Amino acid sequence: VQTGQKVHHIPFGIDTEKFILNSESKNINTIYIGTVKSLEDKYGISYLIRAFAQVKLQIAHVELIVVGVGSLYDKLVKLAENLGIENSITFTGKVENDEVPHCLNKMDIFVAPSISESETFGVSAVEASACSLPIIVSNIGGLPEVVIDGKTGFLVEPENIDDLTEKLLILINDKRVRKKMGDEGRHYVEANYR
Repeated sequence: VQTGQKVHHIPFGIDTEKFILNSESKNINTIYIGTVKSLEDKYGISYLIRAFAQVKLQIAHVELIVVGVGSLYDKLVKLAENLGIENSITFTGKVENDEVPHCLNKMDIFVAPSISESETFGVSAVEASACSLPIIVSNIGGLPEVVIDGKTGFLVEPENIDDLTEKLLILINDKRVRKKMGDEGRHYVEANYR
C-alpha cells in the first residue's frame, strides 16, 4: 500500500569515542587476526580456524584471537588441537562489553566468517572498523552492508576456506593495505554509524 509518505532508514550506531584505535595495544612483531562472536554454528568460526591453519603453514608470526563463548567452545578448541595450531590461538572466553574495544585493539585484522543468512547487521564488524581494523566478512545476510569490498575490507564467500585464506594473506603481507583499509573503515563508520 502506497501512502505517499517518505520512509527513513535509521542505521544502527556505535559509540565512536569508545571504539577507537589505540595503537599502544599492538604487538609490532606479531600479526593478530581476531573475531568477536558467539561460538555457535551460524558464525562460522571453524572456517576461520581452518583458514588460519593454512595461513600458519606459510607465515609463522601470526596469532588468532577468538573472543566469545558458546556451545562450540570445546569443539573449536579440539579442532585447533587436531590442526596443530592450539599454541597460536587464544580463546578468551567471556569478555564484558566494556572490554571489547581493548580486545579489538590487540588485533590487526578482524574476521566475521558467518555462514547463515540469518546474520543480521554486523555490529562487531562496525566496532572493528571504528577501531581502524581492516575487516573480512562473509557475503551473507546483513554483513555486506558494513564493508566496502576492496576499500574497508573484503567480502568472502561463506564456507570458502581458500577465499578467506587468500584475503588474510593479502592483508598479512601488506601493512600499507591493512592501514589504508583500516583508516577507510574508520571514516566509513564516522560517516554512517556514529
